[in-house]
Order: sequence, then C-alpha cells, then structure tokens
Amino acid sequence: MNTITFSQLIAINGYITCNYIDDIAKGILYFDLKPKINPGNDLIAIALSTLCGRGNYTSIHFDFPIQEKTIDKIKNFCHCPITASNVIKNKADITKTTNALSFSGGFDSLSAKYLMPSKTKLVSMDFGGKFSREKEFFLKFDTHIVTTNVLETHLKRNSWSFMGIAAILFSDYLSIKYHTFGGILEASPSNLADAPVAAKNITFPPFAAATMINAPYTLGITEIGTAMIMLKYAPDLVQLSLDSLANNGETKKYRKQLISSLVANQLNINFKINQFDTPNNKWSFGQSFADDFLAFYFLKHAGIDALSKMMVDIPEEIIQLSTKLSLNFFERINTVFLEYFPASLLPGLLEKAAYAKVIPYTRQDWDELNQVVGILKKYYKI
Repeated sequence: MNTITFSQLIAINGYITCNYIDDIAKGILYFDLKPKINPGNDLIAIALSTLCGRGNYTSIHFDFPIQEKTIDKIKNFCHCPITASNVIKNKADITKTTNALSFSGGFDSLSAKYLMPSKTKLVSMDFGGKFSREKEFFLKFDTHIVTTNVLETHLKRNSWSFMGIAAILFSDYLSIKYHTFGGILEASPSNLADAPVAAKNITFPPFAAATMINAPYTLGITEIGTAMIMLKYAPDLVQLSLDSLANNGETKKYRKQLISSLVANQLNINFKINQFDTPNNKWSFGQSFADDFLAFYFLKHAGIDALSKMMVDIPEEIIQLSTKLSLNFFERINTVFLEYFPASLLPGLLEKAAYAKVIPYTRQDWDELNQVVGILKKYYKI
C-alpha cells in the first residue's frame, strides 16, 4: 500500500509549509506567495493533491480541517479514499469574474497573454534552479508568484498539474473564473487525432475543484502562430524571451530562433536574431514529435540546411511533401479547439488573433494537415 500524509500545516503571512510522508520518502514542502496572501485550507489541500496525481496512492490524509466537498473533489481526481483531521461544513463558493494565465514568459504563454482580455491576471511558478532564468524574465511583468521546492521532491513525478499550483492558491484572491495554460497544438501527438480529447475542453479536476474553468487560448495554434502573435504585439520582448527560455546550444533555443526569424520575414517585420546558437546535439526524425511536426514548415521556408543543424535522418517523403504543400495551416488556428472554448471569450480570441494574421483553418488547410498527419502516423500514435 502506498499512502501519503500531509501534516503540521503552517500558513502565516503568505508562507506555507507542511510535512509529507509516503512509502518512498518524507520531507517538508514550502510555498512562498507574493503578494503575501493566506489561502484557505481547502485551496492548500487542492494544491497538494496535484502532487499526488491520479491512482498513485491507496489513501491520502490531510492532517488539517477541510470541507466535505473538497474531500469529494480530491477523491474524484486522485481515485482513492481521502481523509482529514476534521471534516467541516461546506461553505458557499464565491462568485468569480476574472481571467488568469499561468505565465512562464515563454513564447506560448506570452502569446496567450496578448490574446486574452486586457485585465487578465498573471500567476507564475518560481521553481528555482535551472528555471531561474524564467523568473528573471517574468519578474518584468505584474505577476503573482509562488516560490516552491516541489521540484526537489519525488512528488513532481505524480502529475503535471503542479504547474498550476499558483493559479490554485491565488484563485480566490484573484477571483479566477477562467484559467489558461500556454499549451500549443504540437504539444502532444493526440492533439492531431480526428477527435482529440483536449478539444472537449474538460477542466482538469484540481482546477475545477478550485472552481476555475479551462480557457485554452493557444491550444489550436502552433509555435509558428504564437511567434506571429508575439512579433505583432510585442516584438521588443521576443529577444528577451529567447534569452530566458533555454541555454545556448539547446535545440529548443535554436528552434525558437529559427521560427522567429522565419516569421519576421513572412510578416515583413524588421527583427533580427542577435546570434543563432547551433545546437550541441541533433535529433533523428522520429524522436521528437514537436520538432518533427515543425520540420515540414522549416523545410518549406528555411531549407534543408537550416533544418539539418538540429535534425538528421530526414525522410525523403517529408522533403517532397513540404515542397508540394503551402503549409499555411501552421500559421492558422485549428478550429477543432474552438468548438468547446468558452463562448463568451471566443470573439475576443478571434479578433486579437486575426490582428496578427492568425486566422481559422480553411478547407485546404484541413486537407494539407491530414497529409502531414498521414506521414507522422508512421512514427507516432496519433
């Protein structure tokens, strides 16, 4: 049996600590909030549930009081019995009105920021270590920050949702109704399926437990599209963002630099990369879905020499198809991801995206996407 207990909770002046112990390890978690607000026990328990994940434990115990409905919501997510030192009477949920973005300062979250309402609130996670360069960039913005040692624990492996802890802990304080991550189309092969699960826009349980609704502004957009939005709305931030997202020599940085250069040329925007950083290592086609997906666009607009700096073993059929197609869909919005997007927010999304020349797919775009997916299916389960 693998059980976990969270105990000795202390939450004072924006600083939260608690002990944890499971069958693997024990330790102390901390969350330092700026501004220094004190979330209630229920939001803290929901935040901690993101470190448990689904099906990883046979029971979870919170050694502090939480509401009965919070226990039910966490049980729905974690799929195991949930107990607390004291189960208290349910309180009415507060009415929420604002939008919030989990903001890292990368291209994707920055482009989401410029597609969202002007009064959108920003929330950021400061994980320290190699992520410190992200902090240096997002500190330039009016964002609400949670500093934590989560990545120093094995609990980080249980669920990706700990990335949204800041949104959960600030959700009542900021009155967050709609919450956004900067996810993009090529983040997962499953997004290119005929009926992608993500397109149903079901709010992930911990965020739903904090009474937030998912609003995936960029999920139907590629990295090409997010760069178009960045270069249209905030060209002065592009180089700063590039410097913050990865170290020199990393494939990710070269890819983003190449995208920025190509998009600036396509849009006739006067933007030059300070210096291209050739990757230290190369991928073989078939090893990285995002890189393989974007390879078609790179071949079309940059040529094989530019792509060969980051990738080897490029199939001939990729080269031939890239020459044949327009590949305009890389610069547009996959409309599958608009069907269940919150209706009240959709006009604003489309208007702001169109200003950056990012428009919905046409029939030709769908035809070309299907041809690209047909090849990628040989390498990935889509």
